[in-house]
Amino acid sequence: MKKVGYDIDGVLSGFYPDVCRRQGRPVETIDDWDVPWIGDMFHEIADKKEPYFWQNMSVLNPPHTMTVDPDCYISHIPECLYNERKKWLHDNGFPDAPLICSGGDDKIPHILERGLDLFIDDKPSTIRALFEAGIPCLQYVPYYADDSMIDDYAFQTKRYIRNLADVVFFL
Repeated sequence: MKKVGYDIDGVLSGFYPDVCRRQGRPVETIDDWDVPWIGDMFHEIADKKEPYFWQNMSVLNPPHTMTVDPDCYISHIPECLYNERKKWLHDNGFPDAPLICSGGDDKIPHILERGLDLFIDDKPSTIRALFEAGIPCLQYVPYYADDSMIDDYAFQTKRYIRNLADVVFFL
């Protein structure tokens, strides 16, 4: 059985649409992953540990869309939000698997430690780092992302998806 890891925000959860709603902004198509106003306010919800926000995020891709069960979930959120994230996964019916909170640090050591055969993430710079490290990965492109958000290498090698059901075709 192949071991697959999943990022959460922007792959399973609707972080961007939820932050837009929290701030009273429209959910617009984005062409850059680093949205300045989100960076400016991120610490309000992360450092202050807003449990309501993290426990009640919308589901971007429900569990039934996952054709391959996770070996683990790896998220950039701070470790202090572990319980909120674990509760969100459980409450929304996602398969039980270890959760790793990297706290914004590199995901590569965690991926290597778990011996993953494939990792799915939405962030172009993470995808680029994984490609450069020789780690098999897929870039998930959410509905609100413009095609310019697709990492160049992912685009050239067709290693991007817009539907989690397609993961099985890359194993």
